[in-house]
Amino acid sequence: MKDSWEKLQSNPNDPAAQKAFEDACEKVQQDKHAMTVLNDEPHNVNGKTCKPGEQSPLRRDFNEHWNGVYEGTHLSTRQRLLEQANKNLRPGEKPYTLDDIQVAQITNVKDSKPKTPDEKSIRCTLDQDVTYRITKRVKKVVDGKEVKDPKTGLPVWEDVKGSMEDISPDNKFVRNSKGEPIIGEDGKPIEEKGTGARDIYNQEFYKTQKGDYPYKIGPDGKPVIDQDACNRYAEDMDQSVNDEHSAESYGGGQEDIKPATRGDMKGKPYKDVVATSKAMEYKVNEWYGIKADKKGISPEARVAYKKEGMRQLTKQYRNQIVPVINKYNELANNPNPPVVKIPDNVRTGFEIMERVGKNGFTPADAEAALAEMNETPLTIVQKMSSILESGQKHMPADLKQKVNEWVATLPDE
Repeated sequence: MKDSWEKLQSNPNDPAAQKAFEDACEKVQQDKHAMTVLNDEPHNVNGKTCKPGEQSPLRRDFNEHWNGVYEGTHLSTRQRLLEQANKNLRPGEKPYTLDDIQVAQITNVKDSKPKTPDEKSIRCTLDQDVTYRITKRVKKVVDGKEVKDPKTGLPVWEDVKGSMEDISPDNKFVRNSKGEPIIGEDGKPIEEKGTGARDIYNQEFYKTQKGDYPYKIGPDGKPVIDQDACNRYAEDMDQSVNDEHSAESYGGGQEDIKPATRGDMKGKPYKDVVATSKAMEYKVNEWYGIKADKKGISPEARVAYKKEGMRQLTKQYRNQIVPVINKYNELANNPNPPVVKIPDNVRTGFEIMERVGKNGFTPADAEAALAEMNETPLTIVQKMSSILESGQKHMPADLKQKVNEWVATLPDE
């Protein structure tokens, strides 16, 4: 990729040079070993060595390329989700507009200053997780009675101010004249392919990248979009569309996203702490277990997946475990010994995996060190889940009161 990037710097208006760089970005995105090299190994650009964790023009332009791809994909996906929503309006409901269909945005720290492309270039993101949302509507009720439109007699719907709900990533079911899902020979409802947010996104992502949809011949002899090809490509490129029920989504819906991702709300009890802890486990297992255990992948890719799994664990430790424990102890006036403590084996496991990628320390080295403790990354993250769950479920009564008093001071936003 570096060669094509350098040629593009010399010929920024050359379509062939631009296409070569875009193709190189695609290959790197598909190759997790290459992504690891891009993030974690020094590279020389413009006569300067860019080290891991430092700003890099190469990583910046790689990120900017994908930002453009995602921006175009999001727009076309939102437009199609809008069309679909307006085809399925409930009686009396007004049509939605494009502003009603949004990409969920998560901010890690309240009022954090937006970073410039150069500031973001210290690292490239390995995957893309996206959730689409639609304005939440309810029937208007006055004095306990539904309001009807005097002209049509139909219910009046109103937007819930500032509230949105996730659009399901799953396909809709084929239904009969009574509106009941039709059951297939396997005993499961028949899905109408291409109707869920995930399928639509995968189609639009493929088209954004390739210029058109992939087609195959359907049962009627006419060309139809090859959904399986779109899905395979999206998986190869580590694209995923989720909602609040997905395995890697934090807790009990939107209200649990804030304590999971905002620095000023760390320690606020989760509506569903079990789901949140399982999401934390999944984010590690997705890379270290599921992807690293895939058959047919190269040894380099397997190492890269394991490395990313360990990185996810250290990220969850720093972002989910430490701030929550610190908040509990802060509210308890930092007693000695602390009211809640991270076990030594969990802390040591984190420190071992934090070393991966530094001074030649490899995932295999980390695995060996963990094995001496009778641990693995998966057992460590399971213990982290237990810390999060037990800390909330079994906190002393006096601490629980202080937590509730603190929560009452938090903003509603």
